[in-house]
Amino acid sequence: MRLRSIKVTSKPKALTARYVRPKQRSWKIDLGRLTLETHLLGRTEGQYSELSLTELCHFKFALERPIGIERAVQLASRVEDLMILLTDSRRGLDFPVLRHRRRSTAVQLYYPRFERSSDSVEWMNCWARFPLIAELFGSIVENWFNKHEFFGPGFHLYLGNRRQRQLYPEHRFGSFVWGLESLDRRMPSRKVNTALQEKINRIFAEPLSNKDRKWLEGQLAHAHEPSLAVRLSDIFNPFRDIFPAACCALMMGHEQLYPQKP
Repeated sequence: MRLRSIKVTSKPKALTARYVRPKQRSWKIDLGRLTLETHLLGRTEGQYSELSLTELCHFKFALERPIGIERAVQLASRVEDLMILLTDSRRGLDFPVLRHRRRSTAVQLYYPRFERSSDSVEWMNCWARFPLIAELFGSIVENWFNKHEFFGPGFHLYLGNRRQRQLYPEHRFGSFVWGLESLDRRMPSRKVNTALQEKINRIFAEPLSNKDRKWLEGQLAHAHEPSLAVRLSDIFNPFRDIFPAACCALMMGHEQLYPQKP
């Protein structure tokens, strides 16, 4: 998170570490209230030759309506997917802890899933540092949930590559392309190539044997539709000039998330 809550002061004969717990942040979204809780992990008593202090962060999701176990697993998985994207890593989240009511006994929910990486998240690989998106984080989570309902298969196929540590390159490529095709199918429909369609109609207007007609119908069934290369180009072209500048601004710590247009 890079909240920078632990301040270390070094002197010739002493080293001081001071922790100030950050102000609790929360965001109101359609499903309820999402809160970021921070904790300090470390040894605080006795004498040691080594001392380690770690700030831990937990998401607390207070829902407005009760949900079932399957829905809880789904929400936990989607939050984890979002973290994988934002941190550009394969590190997953812990299994979620559920409460029926605020003072109910906490129960940790376990369910089948692939093994998650334990590698530390490198802040330099993150798409954005948390302080820069803190005010917008609630909107980011809400949009992620909403868009998942529409682009779900495309998201799932791509993130499957990120979750699994061992896959053949052919499987990664196939899943990646299938995900892009799924996203493309959800995009606004394109105009049909009417000129090509008219040409196909003229060909079928000529006398053909039943065998040739059946073969030709199979060959030209989707000829008027855009090729995979065209569809991939349509997906990536709108972001060609945005991503490099936006990522540079975020990594350099600029307040603006996206460059201003002249």
